[in-house]
This record gives sequence, C-alpha cells and structure tokens, in this order.
Amino acid sequence: MRCAVYAGATLGLFVCFAHGQDAIPTSIDRCNQLAASDLDTERPASVPGVSVGAIDADAAIAACEAAVATAPDDRRLIYQLGRAYYAAKNFEKARVAYAHADAMGHVAAAHNLGAILTNGSGVSRDRAEARRLFEKAAAAGFAMSMHNLGREFEIDRDFMQARQWYAQAASQGFSPSFISLGQLFENGLGVQQDHLEACRWYERAAASGNVSATTNIVRLFTKARGVPQDQQPQRQKQKARWSYGKGGGPTDCRALGLLGLWRFGKPDDQPQRWLEEAAARGDRWAMYRLAELYENGWGVASDLVQARHWYVRAIGAGDDKAIADLAREDLARLDAAARGWLGRAP
Repeated sequence: MRCAVYAGATLGLFVCFAHGQDAIPTSIDRCNQLAASDLDTERPASVPGVSVGAIDADAAIAACEAAVATAPDDRRLIYQLGRAYYAAKNFEKARVAYAHADAMGHVAAAHNLGAILTNGSGVSRDRAEARRLFEKAAAAGFAMSMHNLGREFEIDRDFMQARQWYAQAASQGFSPSFISLGQLFENGLGVQQDHLEACRWYERAAASGNVSATTNIVRLFTKARGVPQDQQPQRQKQKARWSYGKGGGPTDCRALGLLGLWRFGKPDDQPQRWLEEAAARGDRWAMYRLAELYENGWGVASDLVQARHWYVRAIGAGDDKAIADLAREDLARLDAAARGWLGRAP
C-alpha cells in the first residue's frame, strides 16, 4: 500500500491506495473523466471537463483519491480532488486540496481557493485574501478570476475598475463578463449610459449560449418601449423573445435601438434606414419591425399605408412562422381599424 500526504502537519490530508500495474492509468483517467474542469488550462485536450455542479461526488472522490495516491506530485489531480470534495460539500477538504495545488502553481486552484474565501464556504470570509488569489490567477491569464475581480470592484462601487476587469475577461470570451459589461452600460455605471452598447454585449452573451442573456434583452426591449416591466403585456414579451432569443448580430441591436433611441435621448434622423437595409435582404424580422415603426410612428412619421405594406411583406417572406403569425395578427387588426374608420358617419 502506498500513501501520500499533501498538506501541512495540522491539516494534513492522507490518501492511501493499494494498486497494481494497471492502477495508475485507470485511476488518473477516471479522475480526469469525473472531475476535470472545462476551464482548467492544464486539462488534457482529450478530456472535455465537467462543471462542478455536474460532478458525481462519491465516484470522483474515489477516483481522484486513487489518482493522487499514485501521482502525489501532480498538481492538477490534487486540484481535481479538491473539486470532488467541493461537490460533496466537504469544504474543508476542498480548501486543503486547493491550497496545496495552489502552492504547487496550479492557477485554477488559486481561483477556487479564492472563491471559497469569498463565499465563506466552510471557512470565515476573507475578501482581502480572496482578492489576492484572484489577482494571482488573473495575472496568469485566468478569465474567471478577472471576472471575479470585476465583481469585487463592482461590490465596492469602483465601476471603472470593474469595467476594466470585465473587459479583460470578455476579451478571452468569458460569457458572464459580456452580461456584466452590458449591465454597466445599461445602468450607466462607470461609463456613459448606452442601451445600444448594452444590447450588443447581451447579444454576444446570447450567441455564446448564455441562458440569461435573453432575459436581459427582453428587459432592455421593455425599457425601449417605455412600458414598465411589470406592466408589459405577455404578447410583447413573446415578441421580444422571438426577435432576440436566438442571439442575433449587431443588426438586431441597432433595430432594438429604433424602438428606444429617442426615448434614451439619442434621436436619429432616419432610424428606419437600418431596418430597410435588412428588409431589402429579405429579413422577415426587419419587415415586421418596419411595419410596427410606421404604424406607431416610432422615430418616423406615422404611415399606415407603409405599415400595411410591410406587414404583408413580413407574412410572405422567409420561414419564421412566429413572426409571420404576429404580422398576420397585426395586419388583421390594422384592416379592422381601417374598416371602422371608413364606416364612421361624417
């Protein structure tokens, strides 16, 4: 039997494992499969990684304890054992493992140790030490630590510093930082308030698969329409989701601006031109938005003839049934209103 110790005398964590010739690759492979992090830059390319919330804690602990016993100087395996302990909510053992892996130079372990100290998971909170660890990992290029530093500065209401750290994480494609930057621009925190720029960040998040991005875009859409969120009709929320839920490109955000730029104090002399360019390329969504613009006079002179024209175009173009149904419904309402006007007595 072989045993390994990888912490100080008072908090020493001993792992023992009886193994034969075939145990070394099997235990390490199992530990990689069950507890490797998808954000760990030291993870082998052939290992996909798993989020901590998806770890099978019992299986991962058994595999990673075995792996560490066979390779006690492998900092990545020690870090993965820490993740397994954390998934089992054994925060003290997780802290010990992370601390040892950090001492051996594992960047993600430094970050996770900082997260434990930030959250007070099984230990007293220590924001100063957590920030030091985040800075250490960020200096090594770890995007999640950059994001967490942004969050720490945002808590302290140092929005300029927060933005800088979020921007660094975003430059590495870290999706939560897209959302955080969008929120800074949406609320004018440390930057000039710019809802259009906020929308662009939210759409980048949506395009990367961030599930919270659509909610942010819907909220921004309701602001542009000038309707309080709690009073927004369900149908309008559905419109926003259909329009933005697929994570489109900047054209979608610019079109969102058509509904609200003048409300946000940024008037445009010809706002419809952006949508007309997209409509000319056969974009059914743009046709529908043009119809809304002309019907309601949003940033343009109200023109019901043009509104009807674009509703009809939206019904006949493309293959987006949701928008076609909306256009059909709005066209019927517009025609019914027109018949009402024609039937009025002079």
